[in-house]
Amino acid sequence: MKKIKRIIVTQSAQNYPKTIEIVTRAKNTFQINDIIYLQNEHPKFPNGYSKQQEFEYMKETLVLTTRKSTPFVTTFASPGNIVENIGSMLTLNWHCAFNCQFCYLIGSSYQRPWQEAYVNIDEMERQILLEQFVHPSILTVWSLVSEFQKSTFVKIPENLKETGDWIRERFIKLNIDSDEKAIKFINDNFTNIFTNHMCIDPFDDGLKK
Repeated sequence: MKKIKRIIVTQSAQNYPKTIEIVTRAKNTFQINDIIYLQNEHPKFPNGYSKQQEFEYMKETLVLTTRKSTPFVTTFASPGNIVENIGSMLTLNWHCAFNCQFCYLIGSSYQRPWQEAYVNIDEMERQILLEQFVHPSILTVWSLVSEFQKSTFVKIPENLKETGDWIRERFIKLNIDSDEKAIKFINDNFTNIFTNHMCIDPFDDGLKK
């Protein structure tokens, strides 16, 4: 496990209470005084570093930022898409301080090269509360696809994860926080969900044969 030597704070994270709390604790408890405040969202490695040096630098750095482009909660389809393991996954951070040689995250560091912790936790808490309505709606879509195709699925239906994430984003945007609102959303978006996202025409008689 690498010891954190520095903290980088992106512009979007600088005014959050959680950022102030983490930085204060890092200074007082762990004597981390190398705090870098950015005027953008893009940390950079020192010039001239090799890939191995960049990897070591990343493992010694914690980036405080906000979760922006995707929700904190996503639909997780397990490897192989087995039905038993579909669920909701909460993402609090990216990467970790450990350096396990067998970990797949080492490979993913080339696409997202920083250890990130997200500080906009108020939004995360709201998304968790809405998940109690999101996940049953995703399972409802799954059940309806099974009914349309007259088939019991051994694996998660194709496009269900992507459709689930789309549904979640709409629930967050529209603040769908009750079963009644969730049912109305499914009814109002019925054709869009199944035709455009699941790529199924529920009105096609061929599905019923």
